Amino acid sequence: MTARVRWRILREAVYAKGKRKVSVGSIPNLLPLGVISYGDCNPSVEGVHCAHLENMEVRYTVTQFTLADLVNGNNTGNVCIWPSEEVMAYWCMVRKEEFEAKAVCELGAGMVGLASLFLAVAGLPRLLAITDGNPKCVANIRTSFVENQPRIPTSVTVICDRLVWGTLGNLEKFKNQFDIVLAADCLFFVDFHEKLLHTVHLLLRPSGRAFMLAPRRSGSLEKFVELARGMSTLFRLVTVKPDYDDRLSTCRDMLLASLETERISEQLDHHYPILPPAEQLLLAVEQTCQSVGAEQGQTFSDSFVCAMADCLTSMVDIWTTDLLAFAR
Repeated sequence: MTARVRWRILREAVYAKGKRKVSVGSIPNLLPLGVISYGDCNPSVEGVHCAHLENMEVRYTVTQFTLADLVNGNNTGNVCIWPSEEVMAYWCMVRKEEFEAKAVCELGAGMVGLASLFLAVAGLPRLLAITDGNPKCVANIRTSFVENQPRIPTSVTVICDRLVWGTLGNLEKFKNQFDIVLAADCLFFVDFHEKLLHTVHLLLRPSGRAFMLAPRRSGSLEKFVELARGMSTLFRLVTVKPDYDDRLSTCRDMLLASLETERISEQLDHHYPILPPAEQLLLAVEQTCQSVGAEQGQTFSDSFVCAMADCLTSMVDIWTTDLLAFAR
């Protein structure tokens, strides 16, 4: 249930030689809310893990990634169920009245579309579109909703489709038709912010609202808000609420209070020196590429090695605190 398990999933996804099993503990209940409780169930399809919630089944992909999957696009949605997804699902159930008989679209839903699944089974929206830019995520979501179809009231029309931000693709006929747009942890890549905002604008009706949950992550949230506020012709009101739910705020404060300052200092002193400077990182990446290439019968160009090093450097810069926490 720890964050370490999340990174183990990614490691296994990259290095797995064949089929593997992932325990239900790999789908962690990160926040002590008591509202999302997972239990094991029997998967109907090989290559996925199945978890049972009180009223639904969740398909959790554990298939192996290829090198192309990792290099050619954003594959974060196929790694695990991220904390913001769990919080979004909880928040939707707390604010049920917001979604009754509404047209709702979830962007960047990942491999589960957890919030959308909760809304569908609860029978709240009249129209529910679950989208992601990654084809594997969309395929898993579609299968998950088919398996949960008996639990979803017929009053809810469900659409699962691939949507690359910046265009509406197959959702063109729903332009400006949605009352609510949801997005959980979709602000990490700053380069996508503008396309995300334009997509939200294309989807929402004039009186519509977008609800987004995301960690700050080295200012990525602030940059998104600044950009959105600069688009005053598209969005009338942009607000940020750190404390949007009393129960969540209480849980957060309890967790923060339980952290010992001395312990945090020890972790920083112990782990920060192992984050290498650029030259050492480049060498480490080159050695890893050579090792993987030897196993796969492939060679990697210098430009590819440098690109991978830049990517890892950015990840260390942005996720420093998270990585230190995962190393505990």
